[in-house]
Amino acid sequence: MTSITFTAGGKPGAYRGEEGSFAATLITHSIEGPFTSKQDPTETFKLHEWGFDIEGAAEGESMVWITSGVENTGPKSKTYGITSALIGGKPIPTGTTLDIETHLIGRQALVSVQQNDRGYLDCVGVTVLPKAMQKGALPQQAPAPVVEAIDASLPF
Repeated sequence: MTSITFTAGGKPGAYRGEEGSFAATLITHSIEGPFTSKQDPTETFKLHEWGFDIEGAAEGESMVWITSGVENTGPKSKTYGITSALIGGKPIPTGTTLDIETHLIGRQALVSVQQNDRGYLDCVGVTVLPKAMQKGALPQQAPAPVVEAIDASLPF
């Protein structure tokens, strides 16, 4: 007998929560392809696939992925934007080579998650994670009140 077990669909471990922006940690990266270009069937390309684990999401349902081009790494590219977000928004000097596993895996960013036209939740953007949301960030304490010297010349 052959059986089939049906799932909720999507990749194993895929995020099943709500849309929004969340703190997440880059935990996987791969280069996928080659894919055939829709515009020119004789042309192929590869993509970076970045896998983020959303902080505080349900165990086993916390992953979102985003892709970016392998070839274009200039300052206006999606790959540059994701990488820059992972290193705290710092500009990346031309000619810099980063090892993804050594320099980027384990870093945090803010991921934007939206439902796609098939009903699955996708990562649609990666930006710098605000310092207050970073792991280990201390909660902001209210500053101590400032005691000003009383100016006797004031009428109050």
